[in-house]
Amino acid sequence: MEATHALSDAARESAAAGLVALQARIRCELAEAAVISGGSMRQALTQCRQEAGILESAGDGDGAALAWLIAGSMCYFLGDSPADEEALSRALDLAIRSGNASLQLSIRRFLAITLRTLRLPVDAAIRRVEELIRETAGERWAEAEMLHQLACLLAYSGRFAEARATRARGRSTLADLGARHTLAVVSIHSGMIELTAGDPVAVDRELRTGYDELTAIGDRRYCSMITILLAAALYQQGKLDEARRMAGETAQLAHADDVEPQARYRAVTAKILAHQLQLRTAAALCDEAVARAQ
Repeated sequence: MEATHALSDAARESAAAGLVALQARIRCELAEAAVISGGSMRQALTQCRQEAGILESAGDGDGAALAWLIAGSMCYFLGDSPADEEALSRALDLAIRSGNASLQLSIRRFLAITLRTLRLPVDAAIRRVEELIRETAGERWAEAEMLHQLACLLAYSGRFAEARATRARGRSTLADLGARHTLAVVSIHSGMIELTAGDPVAVDRELRTGYDELTAIGDRRYCSMITILLAAALYQQGKLDEARRMAGETAQLAHADDVEPQARYRAVTAKILAHQLQLRTAAALCDEAVARAQ
């Protein structure tokens, strides 16, 4: 809240001074802050796209790259592909032209994240993430994060031993760097690997530490993914009451516009209700899940 007030004050001051590019940067950051506070992601996306155009026209390559990065991340959470890749590719092009290495790193990391959704065939997605990892050579933290995206894709292709070995490499680096929050977030990928491998007990084991860590700091965005993966694992173990409770946590945590946890929440809840012979409600939730994911 204090950060939002400070940005609002800065926006007024930059407007008074006629600083067009600075105003656009601040409006973009305010749009992102509004989403974190529960505001409309689609409205924020429209705002960031507008500001990106203003920043490009003003010759502020770094500012435009950042605006496109934020826009690309919002497209990803909205499930809007290939718009996410298009925005992120635009951001990367601008960051390369401006020579901003730090921004390039952030954009490549998010490009790797978008590839987990299999907007490309899995083998092509694996090759692209491997390429992104090579492009970040020497940046251990970024490489370790992207190794978890790669591990997920290897699991999707049925290469589970490689997936677990790749995950272990990334996890070891993050542990060496003391990256506790990132380790908690990438537990999501560990859970997905084991869910894909059909080992719900391992899913529970992989996710619990991340759940505790993210719950402790109030991280709603990533915790909503952990809770729904836990719900899926609990369902597969026949623990329906626990699964329903964990799915309920997802409903409370997930942003209304965040497609993946919202769709997964409906899919898992539908399975639980079908098991309890509440077939009409289960079918309706299945339809909602499909509509969200499309």
